[in-house]
Amino acid sequence: LWYLLTVLCSEFRIKFGHKLHQHLKGPVGKAIEASENLSDEELIYTANFSVSKRDFNLLREEMAQVIQRFLIAVEKTNAEDIAQFNLDFFWNKN
Repeated sequence: LWYLLTVLCSEFRIKFGHKLHQHLKGPVGKAIEASENLSDEELIYTANFSVSKRDFNLLREEMAQVIQRFLIAVEKTNAEDIAQFNLDFFWNKN
């Protein structure tokens, strides 16, 4: 999997001039790595889907509310360990 991502990143960087490989060393790369050894209490969800612009905006608002509740909970928590939260929601224009 990492070899494939490295090749894709190299091609993407050459074609678009971006440094996607740096992004994969950060949160996205950690999420991909973690997905290979998830425990029952962890969650990763990825999906490409078709949706109306209206529903996209409604879903985006719901996700913004989840982030607000997330931030409140994290602020109040008794820190025990480090966790990671990623949320990407965008139009896939490929």
